[in-house]
Amino acid sequence: MLTSCRMKPKFSARPTSQVPALIVLLSVVGSMQAAAQEMPRLDTIEGIIGAVHETLSGKAGEPRDWETFRSLFEPEARFITSPRLPDGDGFGYQARSIEEVVRSMDAWLAANDLYETPVHFVTEQFGRMAHVFCTYESRKKEDDETPTYGRGVSSFQLLNDGDRWWIVNWYWVGERPDSPIPDRYLPR
Repeated sequence: MLTSCRMKPKFSARPTSQVPALIVLLSVVGSMQAAAQEMPRLDTIEGIIGAVHETLSGKAGEPRDWETFRSLFEPEARFITSPRLPDGDGFGYQARSIEEVVRSMDAWLAANDLYETPVHFVTEQFGRMAHVFCTYESRKKEDDETPTYGRGVSSFQLLNDGDRWWIVNWYWVGERPDSPIPDRYLPR
């Protein structure tokens, strides 16, 4: 973001000497505008959740932008899954830190294509607190023609600090044959 400066500009006696500086300035402004268009929309709930899915999506072995991923979360955020217990009788609970998730996802994404898309949001908000049930679909290719190989519902808890939204918890459960996604969490 450019800020205004109240200093009186100084110009040289030769106006043509300003041309290279103007070219550099326009180049910098153009680069900043392009970067701003690539940055996730952190001021909207759907924008920040969409950015999570975008940073994870790509071809196997393709480097992910983990710095952007980290910037979406409050530093103490937790990532929670509910895997089936080893005895197959019930489900457990596993909470991980940002760094634990980055390490495990980076290793998994080195060997697997993943294109994950949010397809439906159910959002509850009170003041600066929000809870979102986000239904997602996973594909092995970036197009909508490729069949999904997985779906699930993510539960995001978010905090708005007055400037932007931060994810403070992300709890997700994949759809299973014995646990289909309820209609209220599917697009109509």
